[in-house]
Amino acid sequence: MPLELLRNEYSFSYNYKKTSLIKFMDNNFKYLIQTIGILKEHYDIAREEEEKFNIFSVMYKEHDERKLHSRFVAALLNPSGSHDLKDYFLKYFIGLFKEIDFSNFRNAIVYPDELNKKENNNIDILIIDRTSRNAIIIENKIYAGDSNSEAGGQLERYYRHVRENENISEENISVLYLTLDGHEPSTKSLGEFKTLERIKGQCISYEAHILRWLKLCLKDVYNKPFIRESILQYEKLINKMTNSNTDIKERIKLKEIIGHNKDSMNATKYLLDNFKHVKWHAIDDFWNELEMELNGRGLNTVKSIDPDSITQLTHFQNNKNGEEGGISFKVNEGLNGFVWHEKNEWLFWGFEKEGINDTQKEILDNLTRDGHIVESSTYWYKYFEFSDGEMLWLKDFTKERTFNLIDPLARKETVMKIVNEVLNFISSEMNKSS
Repeated sequence: MPLELLRNEYSFSYNYKKTSLIKFMDNNFKYLIQTIGILKEHYDIAREEEEKFNIFSVMYKEHDERKLHSRFVAALLNPSGSHDLKDYFLKYFIGLFKEIDFSNFRNAIVYPDELNKKENNNIDILIIDRTSRNAIIIENKIYAGDSNSEAGGQLERYYRHVRENENISEENISVLYLTLDGHEPSTKSLGEFKTLERIKGQCISYEAHILRWLKLCLKDVYNKPFIRESILQYEKLINKMTNSNTDIKERIKLKEIIGHNKDSMNATKYLLDNFKHVKWHAIDDFWNELEMELNGRGLNTVKSIDPDSITQLTHFQNNKNGEEGGISFKVNEGLNGFVWHEKNEWLFWGFEKEGINDTQKEILDNLTRDGHIVESSTYWYKYFEFSDGEMLWLKDFTKERTFNLIDPLARKETVMKIVNEVLNFISSEMNKSS
């Protein structure tokens, strides 16, 4: 056969097989997605019929760390609490951590208490036994970032307070950094200590630790209907916030759909293997569209996002310093702004200190004192927040706001919200310097 004919035949055969493979995969995905969609719809209907009233959602914003989560958890932990079960709940909680000996907390006091709702030195939850000289610091983070200041990082300040003001020796202080998903605190929060290990600290999560603790708490409160129902409602709220509100039957059925045949398993594996690339392009589109919108609204870009930081962000499960990145832009003479992502931080925006004039500095200092913006050693910043109080954690695509960045319309809406928030701040606050 002539070489040219052989090439044409090979090319035809390759293209035919490639087209057939694409159609085959497309059909597999359609079947898989449709079947999972039907399953989800079935259970969504069932969930719609469930009782929706939840006293916690009625009384507070679901993400309210201080008034809702810290106070309720502390109320259960408190041996002197109105639940009248003494150290029952505290024993189960401390039992989750092999490194902490419950016998050192026989005379524990828990802050905040039910009566005055007051924290000890602003620590979210402090469990302290002043007889045995032991303490547990619990720093509770739902959507807020770490509150660092010129006086030091947040965890750094709390640790120093317990060590120096409460006179608890370092070997008797434990630190629990509590978040929805168990992520680490920022380096700034740790300050001079740099790592959690140096302050006997560990990351814990609502999903892995608090839900397990609540199930233990429910074991023997069958004759305490108010307490039982309160814990059940709180458990339901945490399940919702951690995307754990599917029941066991639903999860088993989902497994059966994926494992129904080899085609479904191959399609699922193909999606899982390539989802990091889907995330990469969604984040890349987000930053590029944000830059275009900033430039189009008169905020000229000085520095664009580094693609390598997106790779660090989306291709690795563990948080890495290399994922830090963002966009810097010029606001006006001497005032430089940015939208930025850092390791273990929500998306934030702000202004650099370098080059700023005295009037602008005075305005930002006043806004810092009023709590409208936060000051670090090199810049002022503010976390971007949606109207419902949620923030944007670019690394975690299990969060709906982050996952929605895949959708062009939702991504555009997020970009517009960020730019509008920055511009409104500049026009309403920073233009006072004119």
